[in-house]
Amino acid sequence: MLFCRSRGSAPNWRTGFSMNPFLAHAWVEVDDAPVGELAVVDDYTVVHRADVRL
Repeated sequence: MLFCRSRGSAPNWRTGFSMNPFLAHAWVEVDDAPVGELAVVDDYTVVHRADVRL
């Protein structure tokens, strides 16, 4: 997140879960796109959003 901010981007923190099987995950998004994610985060229900504004 600090790297993104130093480059002028506003990263957003997301935390979510999926139910079958139960998995919890957190990730960073820039411009509504996950950064460096191998998993499909669309499968997670977002339970916490921390949006950063520049």
